[in-house]
Amino acid sequence: MRRKFWVLATATMISLASMAPRPALAHARVDTAQVAPAPSASAAAVPEDRGTAFQATSGGTEMRDGAKLMVAAYAILWVIVAAYLGLMWSWQRKLQGRIEGLETALDRAASKKA
Repeated sequence: MRRKFWVLATATMISLASMAPRPALAHARVDTAQVAPAPSASAAAVPEDRGTAFQATSGGTEMRDGAKLMVAAYAILWVIVAAYLGLMWSWQRKLQGRIEGLETALDRAASKKA
């Protein structure tokens, strides 16, 4: 039962993550005045200089809207909480059934003695 829950939760998270739209780079605004020029061949030859300064790149397609990611994260969290509460409710129902069965067995045993 628990394995099914985790499989379902994982599948839900994956499907919600894949639903987030990825806008094309053509729609993104890039101010060309702020973009650093490409490094020259002499600068690219020195590997120590690569980590010392930020160099903007172009052509990246990995863009996500933070608000949509936050909503997706909250949705996943609420789905997990709701599933856990449902499991607890189910466990409580089963436990209540067992307690009632034990109480009836005790009542029957007490009536046989009397």
